[in-house]
Amino acid sequence: MRKIYFSFIAALFLLLAASNRVSAQCAQNFDGVAAPALPTGWTTDVTGAGIGWITSTVTPSNAPNDGFGPETASVGVTNFTSELFTITSPAATMTFRNMFNLENTFDGMVLEISIGGGPYQDILAAGGTFITGGYTGTLSVNFMNPLPGRQAWTSLSGGTTAAPTYITTTVSLPAAANGQSVRFKWRVGSDATLAATGANGARIDDITMTGCGAVAACAENFDGVAAPALPLNWTTDVTGIGIAWVTSTVTPDNAPNDAFGPETTNVGVTNLTSAAYAIVSPAATMTFRNMFNLENTFDGMVLEISIGGGPYQDILAAGGTFITGGYTGTLSVNFMNPLPGRQAWTGLSGGTTAAPSYLTTTITLPAIANGQNVQFKWRVGSDASLAAAGANGARIDNITTTGTSCGGACAGTPSSGAITGPATACGGNPVALGLTGNSS
Repeated sequence: MRKIYFSFIAALFLLLAASNRVSAQCAQNFDGVAAPALPTGWTTDVTGAGIGWITSTVTPSNAPNDGFGPETASVGVTNFTSELFTITSPAATMTFRNMFNLENTFDGMVLEISIGGGPYQDILAAGGTFITGGYTGTLSVNFMNPLPGRQAWTSLSGGTTAAPTYITTTVSLPAAANGQSVRFKWRVGSDATLAATGANGARIDDITMTGCGAVAACAENFDGVAAPALPLNWTTDVTGIGIAWVTSTVTPDNAPNDAFGPETTNVGVTNLTSAAYAIVSPAATMTFRNMFNLENTFDGMVLEISIGGGPYQDILAAGGTFITGGYTGTLSVNFMNPLPGRQAWTGLSGGTTAAPSYLTTTITLPAIANGQNVQFKWRVGSDASLAAAGANGARIDNITTTGTSCGGACAGTPSSGAITGPATACGGNPVALGLTGNSS
C-alpha cells in the first residue's frame, strides 16, 4: 500500500510539473537568466541612438530580474520583442508590472503586437483595450521623437523620480488574435533633448497571460478536423494560378485525412504553412509521410522554414539536412515555374502515377533553431505546361517531431529520493515511474 501511495504522489508531482511547463510558456518574469542576458526567444534592437533592452537586477518587481529599456537624451528607439505566444481565447488578456520615468510628453513607451506574423501595430489600433494601467499621455510631435503624436506611457508611473514605483497594466488582447500566434513589442522612444531626471527609463516584470496555450502542437496528422478544413493555426495561400491546400480523405497515410497540395497546368504556387513549433534541442528532427506525383523536373514541392519569426528559406539553405526521403531532383528554369532551379520533390514518390505511394521524410532541423519558435511551409510550384499524368499533386501526413516542447528532448530523470527511471515531463505526455525501496 505504501508503495502504491508513493507512486501516486510521485506521478502527481511530475504531472503537475508537466502542466506548469506549458503554463510557463504563457508567462515571463525574466528570472531564468543571468542579467543582462535576455530569455530565450526574446530579442532587442534599436534605431538611432537607442540603447538595447537588458535584464537588470535594479528594482525588479519580483527579484532577481526585470526587463529594462533605457531612455536617452538623443533621438532613438529601443525595442523589446517577446517570444511567440499562441492565443486560444477571444477574451485573452496580458498583465505585467510596469515602471517608467520618462520625460513627460517628450519620451515614452508604447506596446505593439504582431498577429499571425503580420506587421506590428499599436495594441489599441489592433483592437486591444487597457483594463488597468493604460497609456498616460500623448507624445509631442516636436523634438524628433520617432513615435510622434502617439499615446504612450510617459512621465512617472508612481513614487518619485529618484525611486519610481510599479503599476499593474492589464490589456485585453484583440479578438482577432484568437487562434493565432502573436508577439509583443515594447518600444521606448526618446527625443533630441533631455531625459527624465533621476532613475529614468522603463522596466517591465512578471508578465502573465490568460487565454494563452502551448506554443506548439508537436505532431499533426490532420485528423482532428473535417475535410477540407485545415487544423488550428495552419494556413494556406497561393500565388498565380495555384490552388489552395486542403485536408483530404483521398489516400491518407493514416485515415481519415491527409493534407493535399494540388498541381496545376498553369504558373502558380500553393503554400501550406504550419502552426508554430518550439524547438528545445540543437538536434531536433521532423518526420512526415510524403507522397507526390508531379511533372518530373518541371513541377515540384519544396520545404521552407522560418526561425524566430524571420524570413522563410529552404530547409537546406537554413542549415537543415535530410536523413531520409530528401529532394529528388532540380526544377527547370524554363516554362516559368515560380521555383526555378531549386532542389525539390519532383517526379513520383513511389508506386504508379495512378496509385502513388508514400515515402518517409526525416529532417534534422537547423541547429540555430534551438531555443526558437519555428514554422514550416510546404510549397508546390507548377509551370506553364502539363501536370503529371494520373493522381497528381502532393500529400503529406503524420508529422512528428523530436527536440520540440513536447518531443524527445523534454525527457528527464528524477534524481532524488527512492524514485528512479525516466519521466517525460512535458504537458500532455504520460509519465512512467519505477520505484524501489521498502515500506515501514
